Amino acid sequence: MTDHGTAPNPVMLATIAAFALLSTGAAAQESEPSQQIIAPEAAEDDIVVTLLGTGTPDPRIDRFGASILVNAAGQNLLFDAGRGAVIRLEQIGVSPGAIDQLFVTHYHSDHINGLADLWLTSRLPPHGNRQTPFPMTGPTTARCWLARI
Repeated sequence: MTDHGTAPNPVMLATIAAFALLSTGAAAQESEPSQQIIAPEAAEDDIVVTLLGTGTPDPRIDRFGASILVNAAGQNLLFDAGRGAVIRLEQIGVSPGAIDQLFVTHYHSDHINGLADLWLTSRLPPHGNRQTPFPMTGPTTARCWLARI
């Protein structure tokens, strides 16, 4: 809860916005597949939400799996890593290694089947060369689930 005397935490606001998009179905609209969308740069106080994929479990070339990038307070927050998340990140000029935190909302395949690609690609030198653990937040069973992949 925010004290009335202080400004709200932009990362918390971004988290709420992304979950609202996922839960209300507002992410159901997607641009034409041939159209390349570049995420705008975020000013220091801005929160920028980029829908990377809004698809379903069906493997469709015109609709990647669920994934939302939120840039807030200089951090790249990724909500879900559906099929094609890494491709979409590269298309908008965000290196997979530049993801500061991954939030997994639930374990449906269209929200997680790009997770291994994201984790592995972030460790490759041209895509971030991540040397530190990949920070992830998920449902209470996330630690147990990740230990099994």
